Amino acid sequence: RMSQTLSLTSTRNWYERAVQAASGLRTRTLEVLSVSSRDESDEPKDEDVAQKEWIELLLLNQVLGVEYEDDEDGSDGDNDDRDHNSKMEETTNTTKETEKFQNEYDDNGMDDDEDDEENETANKDDAFENEFEKESQDVDEEEEPGRYGASSVEATARFMSAMLWSMEGHHDKALSHLKHFPLSHRLHPNVWKIDTNGTSTSDNEPPMEPPLIFQPKEGVLPSHLYCGLKKLFSPDSSYWIESDYANRGYYSFFLEYDESKRPRNLLEEVIVGHLLPRAQQVLDGMKDRNLIAEGTPTKICGFEWWAHTRPIQANLGHNLHFDTDESMLDQEGKVTHPILSSVLYLTGGRPSDSSDPTSPAGATIILNQTPDSEKSADFCWQGIPHDNSFLLFPGDRLHGVLPCPGNLESENIPTEEPDTLEAVIHGFVPPPSPDIPPPHRLTFMVGFWTRNVPATMKNRRLYGPCGPLPSPSKEHTWVGEIMNGYNDHAKDKKEQPITLKPIAATALPSVSPAWESFQPHSSDTPPLSIPHGIDHRFFVQGAPQCFRQSLFEDRDEIEC
Repeated sequence: RMSQTLSLTSTRNWYERAVQAASGLRTRTLEVLSVSSRDESDEPKDEDVAQKEWIELLLLNQVLGVEYEDDEDGSDGDNDDRDHNSKMEETTNTTKETEKFQNEYDDNGMDDDEDDEENETANKDDAFENEFEKESQDVDEEEEPGRYGASSVEATARFMSAMLWSMEGHHDKALSHLKHFPLSHRLHPNVWKIDTNGTSTSDNEPPMEPPLIFQPKEGVLPSHLYCGLKKLFSPDSSYWIESDYANRGYYSFFLEYDESKRPRNLLEEVIVGHLLPRAQQVLDGMKDRNLIAEGTPTKICGFEWWAHTRPIQANLGHNLHFDTDESMLDQEGKVTHPILSSVLYLTGGRPSDSSDPTSPAGATIILNQTPDSEKSADFCWQGIPHDNSFLLFPGDRLHGVLPCPGNLESENIPTEEPDTLEAVIHGFVPPPSPDIPPPHRLTFMVGFWTRNVPATMKNRRLYGPCGPLPSPSKEHTWVGEIMNGYNDHAKDKKEQPITLKPIAATALPSVSPAWESFQPHSSDTPPLSIPHGIDHRFFVQGAPQCFRQSLFEDRDEIEC
């Protein structure tokens, strides 16, 4: 709502206000609680306890997202400050009972002539005192007080501020927020402002080393196929609704390649007839230049495809990740990749015949870093989205998508932006009508595999990784749409074999280095927790090992 109503700068200003409010309120609240604790007598009044509970539950827990943590592990403790105070009161009461017992015992008096009895009594007294002193000491040692953790509201606001400052190119200001987190690396500032000038090969030159992009003026796909894909994956199409894209975890479809068979649907014709020749062109060039390790299979036998749609100016891109065989990783702990990964840009970028090198959609970034890398990437390439262009890169490379800020100076943004929260809420501009859908960064991805991935899967499921294509039905009408016109009896003249004549490739611009290291602030305040929902691994702890570790940690979350 904020991103579509306000400018990028105004949105960032609101997050900065949230940082100041959350940080200041947490500090002030803890000061009040500290004074309250010092003023409490041995037997605090009920109204004092109620006031403290109200402050903790409403301000710290509900408003700021602050939890009481144990010092031992920093996790949320089962007992809060009230429990600790009550246990300390129990220790105090125990000591009082000890003193009372001793006084009563002394008041009874003893016969000075009965020395043996007196010595025995003294020994019992010493033993009694030692026992209670030990119990009191044990209570003190076992119940070390914890502390209040960081504010999750402040964490989200600072993380978003860092992201938005980075998008605007103010990296020093972004760093001032990042240092409040337990982080060690961030994408280098140059990655966010990479040069957009690339060089093309001639038609007679062999393909260069990937990553490469094919963006002829007429587009990679002929118009009837390009328009068919745009319709199939339009933001309001049945594909996204029937696959439950907005709520489902990661899913893809695997197509086994048999060159003797004709394409059975629109997607097969696009992949086999137009994208596969470009992939084969790149592989041939890599083999000619000895860029493929000896013994590595290069014969493509299958394709894994999936699609993404993201509204421009209202998303934070896509997290840095590796394309892997999820089932092999789960079953055997092996990290495997397609020999080539690819992105077909459909909408959201510049037209294919545009000379403008920039794009309102977020760029695809590829780093020369694999799961086995022992040092952080030296280089980062950036693929600028142009409609109907095709990007190819090695399948084992770390890659992701930068945020999609759109045009920073949008005509739809009012000149006088609201300066109060009420104005933001009540002055909300509704989204465009269904007749004019908002612009989306629409992409179609294909992983080119040299082995049949489903053949080793123990649990292959519909709408899971490398899943089967569902049969056309009322629940899957989009499958029927892609099969229209494709059958054994109807042969369209358009479906002639595609020649493997090379298309001019364009080398992506790159920068070095790709990462920048930094030290977090040293402070008595607990470090902020990285908000998982908006963490795209542009800012990380422990690069490069953290990316390989992420493949094996929280498998269910990674698939999402």
